[in-house]
Amino acid sequence: MSNAFDKYKVEIPQRDIENFEYEDSVKILTYHVGTIIPRVLKELDEYIDKRKDFTAKQTSLIIKGNKAKRPAYKMKNYIEEHVEFYQEIEMDILRSVEDILEEVITDMISYNKNKTRKAKFFNTLDSITGQTFVFVIALINLGEHMIKEHGKVKNGRYFEHVLKAKQELSSDIKKLFKSMNRGEVSKEEANAVFRESIDKKVQELIQFDSEIYQEIKYEEDLYTMCTKDSIKGLIYGMVERIRADVTKTPRLIELLEITE
Repeated sequence: MSNAFDKYKVEIPQRDIENFEYEDSVKILTYHVGTIIPRVLKELDEYIDKRKDFTAKQTSLIIKGNKAKRPAYKMKNYIEEHVEFYQEIEMDILRSVEDILEEVITDMISYNKNKTRKAKFFNTLDSITGQTFVFVIALINLGEHMIKEHGKVKNGRYFEHVLKAKQELSSDIKKLFKSMNRGEVSKEEANAVFRESIDKKVQELIQFDSEIYQEIKYEEDLYTMCTKDSIKGLIYGMVERIRADVTKTPRLIELLEITE
């Protein structure tokens, strides 16, 4: 058994994410994203209509920019432009993501370089899957930046170590999914190996640091106590609020009530 609750079949009390203290709610959110990183670029991508929505790569590109490849677009790197601000708010990753998304959406309203690209961006924001996609990829990009600049993610130690594990395993991961594309292993087998590899590497990274282990255990316990629908609702609600505030076009309230 993984813990005493399981051993004695004691039901763990559940509460919605808005009923936790703010810092703990951020820990829950980053832990949640940490649990889906191993499949986000594969499984979430399958629900995106690539003809009218942004893919994972396109979403990352618009947030991080790449002036070297597309100088004519004068693309911003929203992550790097907020370095000083992150430090001022003590690396509050959730509020930083909110600010970045607000700025991205604001800039895309007046974007006129490529009408198809602009349309695909706003199509993506008009679906729940797309909103999750944009949020998760923004959080991943910001988390990677924080690790590079500060060595950690203050309110997301599990998230931080999943990103570090993913980086250390990058060559193995590429080989694994190349094997899947060649039909040598099934998609299910590849995803299972991917998740197992990430979990094993995270344990290797934290095994000699009792302080980090305790921080991650605390995040795990918070996540276990939190209702998963309320986490999804927080993500949808946050991105939809920003989208509606910036575009001045609120959507039907029914959309926000969908949790699955």
